[in-house]
Amino acid sequence: NLAAYEPLEYYIGDPAEIEEYTFDRERQKQLVILIRTQFLKRFESSVRAFEGSCATLLFKLYTFWKKQAKQESDKKRLTAWEKKHELLIRAAVERMTQKHRRGKKGTPSLPGIEPEPDDEASLEEDAPEDLIEPEFLEEIEELDPEKFDVPKILKLNEQDLDEAVFLWTEAEKYRKEKDDKLHALITLLNTDTSLKNHKVLIFSEFTD
Repeated sequence: NLAAYEPLEYYIGDPAEIEEYTFDRERQKQLVILIRTQFLKRFESSVRAFEGSCATLLFKLYTFWKKQAKQESDKKRLTAWEKKHELLIRAAVERMTQKHRRGKKGTPSLPGIEPEPDDEASLEEDAPEDLIEPEFLEEIEELDPEKFDVPKILKLNEQDLDEAVFLWTEAEKYRKEKDDKLHALITLLNTDTSLKNHKVLIFSEFTD
C-alpha cells in the first residue's frame, strides 16, 4: 500500500483545499511508483540487496507508526506489533543507525553492517522504543487527524509492515549457497577463457 508515503490519498479535510495539493499528490504517487520499482531492482540485484531494502522499509514504516500513533487504540496495536517482531525491529534499527552514523562521519554507508560488540550489549538492554534516535522521529511530519484519515493510514501501514517482515524472513532463507546468480558468475569467471586469464572488474549498481 505504502500509504505512509502517499497520505494525500487519504485526505479528509476541506474538499476545496485538495486542489492546492495537486502537485504534492502527484509527487507522492510518483514516489510510491519509484519505491516499488526500486524494490524490484534490488530483488533482481541480489538477495542481500533485497534484505537491505526490506530492513530499510521496515524501519521507516515502523518509525512513521510511532510518530502518528496518538490514539490509545493505535498505541496498543503498535505495542503488540513491537512485542511480536522485536528482534526484526532491533535488526532494522541497528542497520539504519549504523548507516546514519557512518554517513555523519563522512564514511561510506554500507547496508548490513553487523553491530560492534558494545552495540550488541546495549541492544539487549534497550527497549525497542528507546532504540530510535530522536532525530529520526523529528524528520517525520505529524499528520493532522482533521485533514487525514490517520486510522486508515495506520491500518494500511501495519499491513505493509507485515509484508516487509514476510519478505525479509523469506529472503533470509536464501544464503549464498542457494544464489543461482552468484554461482553463474563464479562459473563464468572459472570457465571463460578470456576471463580466467585476466583480472576482472565487475560493476554493480548496489554496494550490497
